[in-house]
Amino acid sequence: ERARRAGVDPDDLLAAAYTAALAEHHPVPFSLPVVRWTEASAPFRPGEFTALSWVTREDAGLGVWEQAAEFHRTVAEDLAADDVSGLAELRRRVMRERRERDFDLPVVYTGLLDLSAQQLPDGVRLGPWLTCTPDVALDCIAIDEGDELRFSWDATPSRFPAGALEAMFARYRASLESLAADPEPAHDSGAVLPEERQVQTLFESWAVERPDAVAVRWAGGTLTYGELNRWANRIAWALRERAVGPGTPVGIRVRRGPAMAAAVHGVLKAGGFYVPLEPSLPEARTAAIIGEAEVGLVLSDAATTDAPLPGGVEVLPVEAPGFPEHGPERTGSVDDLAYVIFTSGSTGTPKGVEVTHRPLLNLFDWCRRTHGFGPDDVGLCVTSLGFDLSVFDLLGLLGYGASVYLADEAEQRDPELLLDVLLREPVTFWNSAPTTLDQMSALFPGRRGRPGTDTLRLVYLSGDYTPLPLPDEVRALFPQARVVSLGGATEATVWSNWFEVGTVDPAWRSIPYGRPIDNARYYILDEEFRPCPPGQEGDLWIGGDCLGRGYHRRPELTAERFLPDPFHGRAGARMYRTGDRASTFPDGLISFHGRADDQVKIRGFRVELAEVEHRLRSHPEVKDVVALARPDGRGDRRLVAYAVPAGAVAPAVAELRRHAAHTLPDYMVPNVVVFVDVFPATANGKLDRDALPWPAEPGSSHTLTTATAGPASDEPDGQLVDDIAEIFAELLDLAAIDTSADIWDQGATSFTMIQVARSLQDRHGVRVPVSVLLTAPTVAGIAVAVAEAAGAAEEPPAAEAAHEPVPADPAPAVPAPTEPATAASGTAEPTSAATPDVFEVDFFSAESREAFKRARRDLRPPVEGGRVLPLDVADVAEEHFGWRESRRAFAQGPVPHRAFGRMLGLLRETRAGGRTRRLYPSAGDTYSVQVHVHVRPGGVEGVPTGLYYYHPVEHALHLIDPDPRIDRSSHFVYNRPVFDRAGFELYLIGADEAIEPLYGADTERFQLLEAGYLGQLLLLAQPSTGVGLCPIGTLALDAVRAPLGLGTGHRYLHAFLGGPLPEPPTTTAPNGERPLFLPP
Repeated sequence: ERARRAGVDPDDLLAAAYTAALAEHHPVPFSLPVVRWTEASAPFRPGEFTALSWVTREDAGLGVWEQAAEFHRTVAEDLAADDVSGLAELRRRVMRERRERDFDLPVVYTGLLDLSAQQLPDGVRLGPWLTCTPDVALDCIAIDEGDELRFSWDATPSRFPAGALEAMFARYRASLESLAADPEPAHDSGAVLPEERQVQTLFESWAVERPDAVAVRWAGGTLTYGELNRWANRIAWALRERAVGPGTPVGIRVRRGPAMAAAVHGVLKAGGFYVPLEPSLPEARTAAIIGEAEVGLVLSDAATTDAPLPGGVEVLPVEAPGFPEHGPERTGSVDDLAYVIFTSGSTGTPKGVEVTHRPLLNLFDWCRRTHGFGPDDVGLCVTSLGFDLSVFDLLGLLGYGASVYLADEAEQRDPELLLDVLLREPVTFWNSAPTTLDQMSALFPGRRGRPGTDTLRLVYLSGDYTPLPLPDEVRALFPQARVVSLGGATEATVWSNWFEVGTVDPAWRSIPYGRPIDNARYYILDEEFRPCPPGQEGDLWIGGDCLGRGYHRRPELTAERFLPDPFHGRAGARMYRTGDRASTFPDGLISFHGRADDQVKIRGFRVELAEVEHRLRSHPEVKDVVALARPDGRGDRRLVAYAVPAGAVAPAVAELRRHAAHTLPDYMVPNVVVFVDVFPATANGKLDRDALPWPAEPGSSHTLTTATAGPASDEPDGQLVDDIAEIFAELLDLAAIDTSADIWDQGATSFTMIQVARSLQDRHGVRVPVSVLLTAPTVAGIAVAVAEAAGAAEEPPAAEAAHEPVPADPAPAVPAPTEPATAASGTAEPTSAATPDVFEVDFFSAESREAFKRARRDLRPPVEGGRVLPLDVADVAEEHFGWRESRRAFAQGPVPHRAFGRMLGLLRETRAGGRTRRLYPSAGDTYSVQVHVHVRPGGVEGVPTGLYYYHPVEHALHLIDPDPRIDRSSHFVYNRPVFDRAGFELYLIGADEAIEPLYGADTERFQLLEAGYLGQLLLLAQPSTGVGLCPIGTLALDAVRAPLGLGTGHRYLHAFLGGPLPEPPTTTAPNGERPLFLPP
């Protein structure tokens, strides 16, 4: 049955095993005759009425299943010609040429004799089989007796060296035993491996054939194959100049965009292998990867050039200006390394997986043949360079002549933006971990039937469990899409098994793992390395041509995880211990049962729980930790850390998360931290993970020494509060929500708020006011705001003005405006200034926001029939927009002291033209807007941490508080990552006493104008100061009011987050214009 599913016959397998044994002692190529039992001779068996074929073994290392496939093709061709005998012609040829050539055929394979329907009577046994053909030294014989295979060799020992016959037969016997035990071959059809060529040459061929075709797309434009190839060539020459060749590691640290593709191809063109260094990684982890890989060169873009790297590492600009654009001479082979990607390690040290060009060729060839990739395809790349799914996007798709859209950081994080890209761009192929696509699924119903939903034809989901509802949700929006679930391991080159998801069986607990791709081998073995029968769970091993080389510079670990493959006939074959558990269904499909150890996948990334535990245990307030991956309501997983505090008081959750984030990537920082007094144990003293509380509230404490009820609820009373808390608890898969705690710290995301907003709209007819998410992001705060909004909606409308008494007009204090001319005067009347219709906008819907912007309410409607006077065009240089733009990313390290002083110096008061002046205007020169500065630890060179007032007359900082307790929670969730990277904050605070005596009720309006002038000055001066700024509109004022000592006479107006400018600015535009204040 297994042979039939693989497209071969048992005879093909026996002949392949036979020739494999011979090839260990005799040189290849060699041929031998195969004696075939024919259908026509079946009634006369066991009489020997047969036909002959000749098969040739050319490769001693070819596996049994692969060789069987080749033999099958040869025999099938002969079978089709059995009506014509060639024996007479063969005899004539032998008679003609017997003196010049040797026609001896001393080794024969006799086909499997099927006697299963002709059982011997009881008490009668089969006698020895003898070969009666003259000059045959060895005949391989096998008989099928139904539930038993009898096999033997009939040999003339004198014709063989001493011991050779016994050794060959032992090898043959071992092969048959492995075939009998092997639950499933590791390939579907024994596909021939593709042409041996390095993977970047696939892209180069398309660059020659279609240089003007689009290769890379992104939000900022497109790049053709020719342009990308020339860019990669420049990089290759720059690397060759630094002696990069086969076996040389090159780090790649660039922001998402076309530089990713150029860098990858440039490194491979130079002959080296690339090592991803994500810009988002903590400095300590980047240093660890560089040290493990012995990286001496790093390709970097302008945004990451100043990021700190270990000493001795040379940074090269990824643009590689000035280098040749023709391709360098090719070097190396398919067995050279293409990349080393680092994954989580149990000792706290990441381990690098080495992958050569050869298994990539096999994977790309299978994908092309199976799913028809070609120049008409456009892929959407949403994964990072450090996640091996990106390998297929950047090397596979571009190797097929396809195009790839590289989602930027904002699109990558925001489900609505990503869905907009998927519908706006001509995307035919999606490739991601299931979580990324699942985050968009709640948005799907509102987009059905929209333009762009008929383009997507293929969806690859891999790296983690696929939620069972997701395939149908995808097909409901994209009716042309085929959904394919893939799996494997980084050590087995991206993907090595697959399953096309059709109708989802209600009985499934998860999507089946599927079958191996071509030239991959999967084994499910018990503890004694014996194959498990269908339905029995065992350890999953992967072998075949999909395997990587091993672990970089870790020979002991490689030897531990990559073992010799006893089931493969090829010399030197290996199999990889995945650490997963699996079983097979009766039809051969593999069912995945999860990790055998404590290594899990979170959001598609591999996480070694021991590494998470190791990091958290190093915190002085933590005694011990157990980390687990816990399921949530939609089949996804949360990383949960159970911590035993070292003292009587548990440390703050935010502090533990910051401690973890210092050395671990974001996907390894626990989503939830729960405190327990002890860890529960099973009866035999082992840790009882199932007894740890789940679901559990983040930050909650549990006493496990005795059976106690869960912690008492201290939620505020009120049906609305309970209702909102229930919505959050359901969406976040928590037992309860702390109604007074920040919802973002409890696991909420912007996507959660989309769902909450819609639920509240459906239940209460009220949207969540955006302001409450900025100033009071708690369940209690949301409840108050919703109640106020609902109450306002129920108030009776105000009486019409016509029913109110009209006071007498007072005498005008200023001359009355001139009455407009009538229509008779020949001048058109102005349009009415009446209030336009209210435009309902859902802040959480990108589609609603875009519709609002497209309505252009910022423009006054034209006057019907009115005159329009065009003006002369006076465009400013395009570079000005970049010089002024807001920065949400900053260079690594502190703000230089000189740059910080120069920035604040723009706000100082000075004497000019005989009077006191500043560079920005203020109503009546009152300058009532004060500037306060929060310097974060290590944020500004030479300025200690603290809260300061900037004195514009003295040009000095006055310390207000050396230890202000201002953290990221004072910012809206979108701005918290910016806060984490910033070196300082500026607060613009209005002091009413400095202006109100003059301007009274206009005080706030004039202060806002002054803050706007001041802010624009700072933004325009970014290139000259070297300080990047991100404007912040709203803060949680309670967090800053007390530290700043603000009273009722102070008004918060605006804020900025700042840090070192992430890239050196262009100093001069093509038309000669320069940034403000930049010296010549």
